[in-house]
Amino acid sequence: MLLKVLQEDDNIFGATKLQKQVFLNELKLIDIDSGGLYYKYFRYNYGPFSRQLQDNYNALADKGFIHKTTYRLTDRGEYLIGFVEGCIVHYRGNGKIFETVKATTNKYRKYTGKQLMDLVYDMAIVPVELPDRRMKIKDIPMFIDLLWPERDKVEHKLTFPRHILDDIKAELAMDKDTWDNLEQTQADAVREATRSLSAALSVDPL
Repeated sequence: MLLKVLQEDDNIFGATKLQKQVFLNELKLIDIDSGGLYYKYFRYNYGPFSRQLQDNYNALADKGFIHKTTYRLTDRGEYLIGFVEGCIVHYRGNGKIFETVKATTNKYRKYTGKQLMDLVYDMAIVPVELPDRRMKIKDIPMFIDLLWPERDKVEHKLTFPRHILDDIKAELAMDKDTWDNLEQTQADAVREATRSLSAALSVDPL
C-alpha cells in the first residue's frame, strides 16, 4: 500500500510530504475500521513521524522499486503494484481499502509538504499514549506516541490468496541486481504477469 500511495501522488518530493500523506491515509483507514498501512507514529520535529515508514521506504528503494531521490516508482515498482492490485483488488473486501487509499491520497495530492505539515499540525487527535486527551498535534509533547495501528483490531484487512502472497514475498525478497540481471526480457515478464493475473481472477474467492 505504500507503493500505491506513491503511485497515486506524483507530487511527493520529500519525506515530510510522504510521512504526512501516509499518516492521513492511516487515520482514514482507522476511521472506516480497515487496515492496509500499519505504521506507528510519534510526535517529532515536523509533526507525526514513523521510523517504520522511513525504513520501509528505504528498503523498497534499495530493492529497486522506488527512485529514492525522486519518490517515483521504478518500472519494477509499477510492475509489482499493477500485478498485486490486479490480483487482489476484487478479492473479498479489498476493494474498499484500495478505494479509500486512492481517494485519500488524491485529496491531498496537490498539497506541498509544508502545506500538509501545517494542515496536520492543526488536526486534533487522541494520542495512543494519552488516551484520555484530545489535542491538536502541534500541542502534543515531543516523542509522544500518536498512532499505533494494530492489524488484529480492524474489521477489514487486506486479504490475499495464498499463491499470490507467495509470489509477492518472492518478488520482495529478490534484490535489485538479481532483478536487473534476469535473463527473461521485459516482454516475457509482462506475459508471465498476465498469465498469473488471469489465473488469479479465475479463482473463486469464496
